[in-house]
Amino acid sequence: MRQDVGALWENFFISERIKANHYSRNYAKTYFWRTTAQQEIDFVEEKDGVFTTFEMKWNHKKATRKVPKAFAEAYPVAGSYVVTPDDYLQWL
Repeated sequence: MRQDVGALWENFFISERIKANHYSRNYAKTYFWRTTAQQEIDFVEEKDGVFTTFEMKWNHKKATRKVPKAFAEAYPVAGSYVVTPDDYLQWL
């Protein structure tokens, strides 16, 4: 019913992911990435110079795994994942 459910979902997952990394002693650096052309990645983790990207989607029907070309050309991407309420527990 809420208009901001997607933003709430994104915030929930990111905060839980940061806590899970801390508790498991996985000290990855975390970032958000956006270009001036409004291309974005919701959440980026960097560990040992390798990047993992996460896109959070409340609606699994809109889920895509496409990393923006500008990001893929600039950084070594180890994995790119779409996280939905159906599968988020595997990342926590």
